[in-house]
Amino acid sequence: MKRFFLTALLAVLCFCNNAFAQKQLIIEHNYSSFSDIYANDFFDITIVPSSSYSVKLITDTSMEDFVQAYVKDDAIVLHLDTKGMPKEVRKAFFDAWNGKPRITAEVQMPFVRKVTLDGDSSICSVDEIVTSGNVEFFLTRTASIPNLSLRSRSFLLSLSNKATAVVTVDASSIEADVDNNSSVELTVVSNRLSVFAGGFANCEIYGNAKQVLLQTEGRSKISFNDNYDGTGSGQSL
Repeated sequence: MKRFFLTALLAVLCFCNNAFAQKQLIIEHNYSSFSDIYANDFFDITIVPSSSYSVKLITDTSMEDFVQAYVKDDAIVLHLDTKGMPKEVRKAFFDAWNGKPRITAEVQMPFVRKVTLDGDSSICSVDEIVTSGNVEFFLTRTASIPNLSLRSRSFLLSLSNKATAVVTVDASSIEADVDNNSSVELTVVSNRLSVFAGGFANCEIYGNAKQVLLQTEGRSKISFNDNYDGTGSGQSL
């Protein structure tokens, strides 16, 4: 009897797994060019250095008519049209993810110029991103960079409203603006490093820079190679 019960249970589990697998949807798009990335909520983005321009999206089949990827003003825009969803579809999708649905996006591009995450999305890279130009990242509303390595001429990182980032950068000039309960772990090789922290922000900076300017406001904190803790002041090193 126990053996029959275990066999039946395994059959049910296999059926559930197969049912889940059948719900997965892969959408692929190819483009002529883009240099920027824009996303709001729900996307986990991976940048893959490539000579081509493409996007691969992995989501639930019920999202086929609502997940969007298109180029506008030289930016690949990733968007989930939650307002256009029927209520029952939206509820089922959100319930399946415990209220925090995720869509996987693999973006292939030769170089990146600007990234804007305006919501609960994340971005990382599988390899070091190398470009001879200037690179800018703007993250807000709990957006995150779990891990990213970059080499460029200059780098600007702006974090606000509980955004978080772990970034390794090799650039002649690096500027980080961290505000409103955001946090960053930044490892640098640079000629010039400028970091501003405000509104309960926390910055941990490691590495080497010939010229360093650290500025804080309020109860924000900056540590540099674990031996400097600035609170409510500015300091040049």
